[in-house]
Amino acid sequence: MWNKKKTYIVNGFLESGKTEFIKYTLSQPYFKKRSKILVILCEDGETTIEKEFLKENRVILEVIDNQEDFTVEKLKELDKKHNFKRIMIEYNGMWDHKNIELPESWVLEQQISILDTSTFQMYFNNMKSIIGDMVRNSELVIFNRANQSNELSVIKRNIKILNPTTDIVFEANGAEIPVMLEEELPYDIDAPNLTITEETYGAWFLDTLDNTKRYIGKEVKFIAKVLKKEDLPNDYFVPIRVMMTCCEDDLSSFGFVCQYENAKTLNENTWVELTAIMDEGVWPNCGELGPILHAITVQEVETPENEIIIFN
Repeated sequence: MWNKKKTYIVNGFLESGKTEFIKYTLSQPYFKKRSKILVILCEDGETTIEKEFLKENRVILEVIDNQEDFTVEKLKELDKKHNFKRIMIEYNGMWDHKNIELPESWVLEQQISILDTSTFQMYFNNMKSIIGDMVRNSELVIFNRANQSNELSVIKRNIKILNPTTDIVFEANGAEIPVMLEEELPYDIDAPNLTITEETYGAWFLDTLDNTKRYIGKEVKFIAKVLKKEDLPNDYFVPIRVMMTCCEDDLSSFGFVCQYENAKTLNENTWVELTAIMDEGVWPNCGELGPILHAITVQEVETPENEIIIFN
């Protein structure tokens, strides 16, 4: 059994504030009191890490400025050279995020994306797939340089489309700006019964994640594909819809677990029309609190004409 080395990845575009965030984190008492840390920089920005700062915070700095050099072999070489228990990587926002490879003993503890609010919409409009790759595995997305004049709710929804489970924080001058997704929904939220269509599925899914409690007790009806998971009890399945969030190469499945007494009789990948009551509870396969569906009726239907939902 190898010695596990906690690894943190901070990504974002040039001048987004990655180095500033890393310096702030490294200087925190809870971080400093632990073992020494290796920091790997993958690009040169305006903000530098001074020698005095490195010494004071027990940091060794290495630079990898070419993507071709960011290999498992190179990382193992640095590991052998320094043999630190913790590694923080400032990853280049324009590099490939889909195929990041780490040495076997480097365990990814957390990935964080840092984005500049003032330039985000330009990047999102022109490089949505790159941003999607960047934030898809990030537990936290921090937008710095924010202000109330920015369309923060739109930005938040754009990120939630790409990664529904990530936490999003907007910061201005070191203070957090709270942002709620309160834009108009394409259905009557006050109605006791909701029929969710292909056009409204994405908005319903995201709003349910953000505001689960206002859906508790509501009856919903929609068409979905049956997903069976081995780690779910026999009386559960997952009704899913596949949505295109960036491009044809970027398809993701979205759905909530559903309790249904006859779930074991359902065949994988069949299409059903589900009528269910919405609730909140602990998902049986992961132990996390989230939206849960309790089936009233499950009726097999023909495959819809549009299997993939285009999520704008």
